[in-house]
Amino acid sequence: MSPPRVSKRLLIQQRQELALYRRLLPSLDLKRRQLVVELAKERNAMEAWEHQLGEIDAAARSQLPMLAETELPLDGLVEVESVTYKTVNIMGVRLPVLDEVVTHTKPYGLLTRPAWVDVLVLLMERAIRVALSLSVARVRVARLAASVRRMSQRVNLFERVLIPRAIDNIRQARIVLGDLERAAVVRAKLAKARARQVGVGTT
Repeated sequence: MSPPRVSKRLLIQQRQELALYRRLLPSLDLKRRQLVVELAKERNAMEAWEHQLGEIDAAARSQLPMLAETELPLDGLVEVESVTYKTVNIMGVRLPVLDEVVTHTKPYGLLTRPAWVDVLVLLMERAIRVALSLSVARVRVARLAASVRRMSQRVNLFERVLIPRAIDNIRQARIVLGDLERAAVVRAKLAKARARQVGVGTT
């Protein structure tokens, strides 16, 4: 495929495209930086949920050492009945939000089970909510990270491809048009000189 024919119209078009790229680039870069900030916040939140989950595990180990030796049937003691989510839009990225968690505690006789089972139930309910919050946080981080990558690719496209290419096209077009103008001037001078010679020869 041959390159487009250089013309003043093409030069004007390249200048307009360059102006458009330079006008769009700052807003794209601003959005990218804002997304990076949001991503950092979400990563901090995710780490906080991970820390809370670790604290719950540590609390269970310290407060309920008897769990390792008990023969009580504790499976299914606390179950999740329902989980609802909402969605928010952050910088054009749809992110989930944990809305409501409903748990169900299997009935157990207060007289037939030791008192520490109450503590276990509370820890299990808290662990469920924190684990779900951590799961949501990981989704939010993944979506924001993907958006940051896409926005960074767009910024790089403008900075490293579109703008440099437009500048180079303008430079080359100026050179070609300048050469064409000089050639046209030379041709005009030659034509004028020939016309004079013809005029002299006919007198």
